[in-house]
Amino acid sequence: MHWVDVPDCFCFHLCNAWEVPTTGEVVVIGSCMMPPNFVFNECDECLKSILFTGEINKFIFGDSRYDGEPYFMPSGSSSAKEDDSYILTFMHDEKMLESKLLIVNAANMQLEAAVKLP
Repeated sequence: MHWVDVPDCFCFHLCNAWEVPTTGEVVVIGSCMMPPNFVFNECDECLKSILFTGEINKFIFGDSRYDGEPYFMPSGSSSAKEDDSYILTFMHDEKMLESKLLIVNAANMQLEAAVKLP
């Protein structure tokens, strides 16, 4: 666990944080959810945002499907690429009344696996 000191605020997702390899500095992008058209205001999709270029890639869950808090998991390889990793999240399908654990490739935002939960 790594504790990060930030000013008093609401930290939306700490997936919006990274460590600068050369200095060890941890950078956290925080928000008080203003303005109302904030880029992360949808709950039926998972986003990958490249802050330096403004590029946004989405994994969309579909109609009546909503996810929980995403978990960022490095692939474990020695790759130097920041997005050589996976995003794990629980998704609930309101129409089918079922939940799944989804594993999304963070590099291309494509589904790798879906495990139906009992």
